[in-house]
Amino acid sequence: MKSFTIVLAFLFVGLAAQAQYLEVVKQEFYPNGNLKMECISVTAGAVEVTYFYESGVVSETGYFKQDQLEGEWSSYDENAQLLATGFFEEGHKTGMWKIYREGKLFYNLDYSSDLALK
Repeated sequence: MKSFTIVLAFLFVGLAAQAQYLEVVKQEFYPNGNLKMECISVTAGAVEVTYFYESGVVSETGYFKQDQLEGEWSSYDENAQLLATGFFEEGHKTGMWKIYREGKLFYNLDYSSDLALK
């Protein structure tokens, strides 16, 4: 029982330390009051961004670092079905992007070659 209490204490301290870095830094709302966009600070200079449809369903999620698209991004339709996932590096698409139709993988776009559009 004592070891469980110690583990629980460490878990609580870890979560509390992480929570101090997750701060909402910007929000925008639709006229109907629903959230349009939310930015959450995740590290110094990086924010996680979530965009919403007017209905409240998530339309896009991803990260900005120093005002450039960075890391994994995902897009969804108004029924919350995944449309696309991929990565940005310094504001440019990179690697393999997956495009979905009706919830199933439809095709891949490869942005890893030098010929990929940037």
